[in-house]
Amino acid sequence: MKNDENNVVSLRKKALERLEDRCLAKQGTQCPVCMNETPETSIPDVTESGVYMDVYCSNCDTSWQNVYSLTGIQSVESPTLP
Repeated sequence: MKNDENNVVSLRKKALERLEDRCLAKQGTQCPVCMNETPETSIPDVTESGVYMDVYCSNCDTSWQNVYSLTGIQSVESPTLP
């Protein structure tokens, strides 16, 4: 019985990793399950640990959360810079 539970957990983890890969490949703009190109998004929630956006696909009734992180800065203007 324990092996069956472990197998289910392992399969679910692998499936979730595949869905995450699909979502990341499309920069979070498509549903990772049905590839719908118009999922509904919430207003981003900015916290100290990151930026989070709830996403829902009405096409297949799937919901997830996009997580954003700072990868760099650009267009810095300051009178003190040379």
